[in-house]
Amino acid sequence: MHPSSIKSDFVVPAELFAPAAIPPSSSNFDNVIRAAMANIPKWHEVGVSKYREMWENGEFPVKPVRLECASNISIPSRQPERDITCRLLKPQTETRTKGVFMHIHGGGWSMGSPGDQDSWLQSIADTAGLIIVSVGYRLAPEHPGPAGDEDCFDVAEWLVLNARNRFGAELAFIGGESAGGHLSMQTALHLLSHEKEEIKSFQLPGGLLLLFGCYDLGSTPSQIHHRLAMNSGNDTAKELELAHLYRPDVAGDAWKDPRISPLYVDLEAYRNADGWSTRLPPALFIVGTKDFLLDDTIFMSAKWQMAGGQAVVKIFPGATHGFIAFPPDQVPSAELGMNSLFAFIKSRVD
Repeated sequence: MHPSSIKSDFVVPAELFAPAAIPPSSSNFDNVIRAAMANIPKWHEVGVSKYREMWENGEFPVKPVRLECASNISIPSRQPERDITCRLLKPQTETRTKGVFMHIHGGGWSMGSPGDQDSWLQSIADTAGLIIVSVGYRLAPEHPGPAGDEDCFDVAEWLVLNARNRFGAELAFIGGESAGGHLSMQTALHLLSHEKEEIKSFQLPGGLLLLFGCYDLGSTPSQIHHRLAMNSGNDTAKELELAHLYRPDVAGDAWKDPRISPLYVDLEAYRNADGWSTRLPPALFIVGTKDFLLDDTIFMSAKWQMAGGQAVVKIFPGATHGFIAFPPDQVPSAELGMNSLFAFIKSRVD
C-alpha cells in the first residue's frame, strides 16, 4: 500500500507553520516593536519592582489606559481580613448581558494589573455582552505561588456562588493570557476537583478562553528555542526565570507536579462514567507560530481533546507572544484573533 493512501488519525495543519505563511505585516511590526524596546531596560536588568514602576509611569511605547467606566470591587479571600481587589467592566451598549467573564491578566505572575487592559476588556464586554471581573491576584516575588493561584480560586468560587445575585448573570467564562492562561487552567481544574459538591458540580456554560498560556512551567521545547524569542527582543531564557520568581520552592522534576504545571494533570479523571463524555468545559486555545509558548498550547489542547474535552485551537502564522493586543491596522492577526474570540463566545452563550 502506498503511504499516501493511508489516512492519518492525527493531522497537523503543517501549512500554518511554514515560514512562507507568515504575513509581511507580522515581521514588519515585530521589527518595529524590537526597535522601540531596544533602549528600554529589561525586567531582569532593573528588577521586577522597578519595571512595574516604569510601566505605571508610562515609560514604554504602549502606555496603560484606565477607563472611567471601569471600577474596582472587593471579593473576599480565604483569609478573613483580606479582600481581593478586582476590576469590573460592564457592557456600555444595549447588548443583553449574557454572562460573567472572569479574566486573569498576564505578566509572568509578577507584573501587570487588571486595570492595564481596560480598553481591550471593555471591547470584549461591549461586543460579547459580558460583565468582566478581572482578578487582582497577588504577585511574585513578594507573594510567591501558590498565593496568586489561591486568589484566583477564591474569586472563582465566589462567582460560582454569587455571580447571578450580584450581576444578574452567572459565571460563564474563565480566561486570560500568558501567565493568566496558566492560572485560568489551574482555576478551572480547581473547581472541577472541589470538595464542596455545589462548586464541583458547577458546569461552566461558556468555557475557557486561553490565550498563549503557559502549561508546563518546566519548559516545553518551544520555550527553549531562541528563534521563538519574545517580540520585544527579550532573551527567552530570561523570560523563563519568571517561573522561578513565581515558585522559588520548585526545582527539577517538581516542575512536573500537576498542581504546578497543568499539562501533567490526569484529565481522564474528569471523564464521566459512560466512558465517552467529560466534565471538562469547552476551551478556546489561541497562539501564534512565533510564540515561545507555542508548544504549551499544542500539547495542552491535544491532551484536552484526548480526554474528551471540546477544544477550538486557532493558530496564527508569524504571530508572537501577546499579539492579540497589538494594533489591528498594523497586525492583521490581532483582528483575526479577536474575531476568533468573539466567534467562540457567541457560539457558547448566544
